[in-house]
Amino acid sequence: MNERLKESLSALLDGEVNELELQRILTHENRQEVSACWQRYHTVREWIQVDSSLRVKIDIRSAVMDVLSKDEPPHKA
Repeated sequence: MNERLKESLSALLDGEVNELELQRILTHENRQEVSACWQRYHTVREWIQVDSSLRVKIDIRSAVMDVLSKDEPPHKA
């Protein structure tokens, strides 16, 4: 599946699809591939919208401020 088709599916999911993009989706030769991608996009969207408590929250501000206050280059991992 090419990037243009993926962008069209994303636009459809967001309610921003135009006629050309819709035709691209509907006339794609591999409907199974389109359906599988559509389902993955919906799964991700539902995961993002349904439970925000599952999102990883990382606060790196204090570590960045410590490095900046020391005027030293950060250590490489």
